[in-house]
Amino acid sequence: MNRRDFFKKSSMSISAAALAGITAGSFSDLYAKRERNSKSFSFEIITDKPDEAIKLSEEFFRKYSFNDPVIKFSEYPATGNMSGDIVFIKDGKLLNYKEGKDQLNKDIRLIAGALSLPQVLINPSRLRFYVSENTIPAEKFLVFHKNVLVRSIIAKDKNSFLNIEGTKGNVLLNIENNKARVISSTCTHKTCINSGSIAFPGESIVCIPNELMILCE
Repeated sequence: MNRRDFFKKSSMSISAAALAGITAGSFSDLYAKRERNSKSFSFEIITDKPDEAIKLSEEFFRKYSFNDPVIKFSEYPATGNMSGDIVFIKDGKLLNYKEGKDQLNKDIRLIAGALSLPQVLINPSRLRFYVSENTIPAEKFLVFHKNVLVRSIIAKDKNSFLNIEGTKGNVLLNIENNKARVISSTCTHKTCINSGSIAFPGESIVCIPNELMILCE
């Protein structure tokens, strides 16, 4: 599949349910009234089945009208053993799809089930789809622990280092040249470190074991 053509309207006819072996009724009410677009979202999947994950994601975005704006997409390999899972941030809030009761969370659980997630994977792929309406660099970086705001950091700080306490340990955050990145963490798989830098509103870094999220605003 040509990843650059992923979000062309002509590609939206693929049936993810059929390709994943899910019954047509599993994504219930596919053409029912859709939720309107969020101002921003980030949908990240760590998986060893990237083609299948893309097709499932496409169906998900189409159902919830997330395909209306321009969705940015990146894919890159990760090395070593990593925790395969799905991270969905919608309008600045990390959704716990494993416990959410609404249809959106149920549909994410369907995607996770089709991809056999969560599980530890060897050399998986990281897929990230995101929408941000802003192209102006962020003014602040907000740090959330368990979806509670614990720090607000001015983006213009020059080469500052912040130690953030999470659920299972600490994360060291570096702010430099209007960018934020995690440079060390006590978590096992270092997904937050491998996420690289964030700089624009709506972009985020998540450390799942520490239940921490750094969000651009």
